[in-house]
Order: sequence, then C-alpha cells, then structure tokens
Amino acid sequence: MKRIVELAAIDGSGFESRHVSKYFVKRRATNPSREIQKLTYSKYPTAGIICDCSTHMTLAISTGQGPAPDILHFVDTLKDALLNIKIKTLLADAGYDSERSHLFAREKCGVESIIPAKIGRKTSKPPTGYWRREMRNNFKKQTYGQRWQVETVFSMMKRILGSALTSRKYYSQCRELRLKAITLNIM
Repeated sequence: MKRIVELAAIDGSGFESRHVSKYFVKRRATNPSREIQKLTYSKYPTAGIICDCSTHMTLAISTGQGPAPDILHFVDTLKDALLNIKIKTLLADAGYDSERSHLFAREKCGVESIIPAKIGRKTSKPPTGYWRREMRNNFKKQTYGQRWQVETVFSMMKRILGSALTSRKYYSQCRELRLKAITLNIM
C-alpha cells in the first residue's frame, strides 16, 4: 500500500558547478584593468524537487543543466514521486503554469494541481484552457500559501550541504545532487 501525502510542492533550483565565492565574481567583474569580464557561467547544474510540505521530505528529484525553464522536469519528477507514494495535492509556482501540466497531474495522475495562471501577456481576458481558467476563478490561496515549504527544502540543502558541487562531469553532478537529497532526508 502506498503512503498518502496530503500536500506536496514542486520547484527547481540551480547549484554552483564549482566553489567560487560571490565576492570573487563581483570583484572580477568590477576590476578596472579588465575591459570584459572573462569569468561567466553559461551552464550550471539544476534540480527539480517534489517535497512533502508537512515533513520537508524529498519525494522525488530530477536533475538537469540550466539555464532552463522549470516546467521541463514537471512530468518526470511527478512520475517518479508517484511510483512510491500517492499525492493528493501538488503546489507549483507560475513557472509550471500550462494547461499541459494541469492535464497531466489531474487527469493522468489523479493529483489536484494548484498553479497560479500567470504565464503570458497581461490581459483582461480569461486564460485559455479549462484548468488555467479554473485557477484564475477559484484559486485556493490558503492552500497555495504552503508552497514555500519546497523553498525551505532547497534552502536547507544549500545551507547545510553546500550549494557548490565537487563533481565536474554532468552525470557525476546529477548523482551528487541525488545524494544531497538523500542525505538531507536522512538528516
């Protein structure tokens, strides 16, 4: 029998691919002897996490490389989480706003999704799509207020275990991010 999670949240965050202090990057950018800043970060490791809002337990993680939109890891992360548990309600920020996300969560997985309908140009017209319109008209603001719990999980992970990865290769970085999530769950 699968464990039931009443309220879960999903979000994505980027990590540092090497340990370089923010002071060093800032100082190097403002150095008057250099015309162009030569230290730039074009790619960095990212992780999408679904966590239990009541326990801060990481339920699923998907890794990748940024910069990239959060919505890319929505389906894979939710599928992974649902292999072991049943989620009743999933909270996500506007980065996951699409009719496709709602359809997958609600109709394919049986999970109530609460995602604010904010993507697109500002207009007085209602959003396109049934579920996005439903989010605009009947948004559960009280429940959505718990979405910050996933931000807390990322904060704990980066503060306690560090935001910089020691691995250099892509697959090693993915493995290291998964190990960080497991370690945080054990702690």
